[in-house]
Amino acid sequence: MLHRQHGLIAGDPAPSRTDIKTTKVIIDAAKAFDIIVQDHVIIGWAGHLRLKGLKLIRKAQGGLNRRP
Repeated sequence: MLHRQHGLIAGDPAPSRTDIKTTKVIIDAAKAFDIIVQDHVIIGWAGHLRLKGLKLIRKAQGGLNRRP
């Protein structure tokens, strides 16, 4: 099981395209080792966001959901 998190110097914890893309690469690589990525948490001065909470990471599969 893997839980990714990182902090930002900027206040806005909204995930960037790079955050989403990097998380997808990690999820795909982790599958080769039977590792499930549980979440990706971004912490900023204005609070925190979870990609799982934004429904960008599926619960059980550890896969990345596409934005509508």
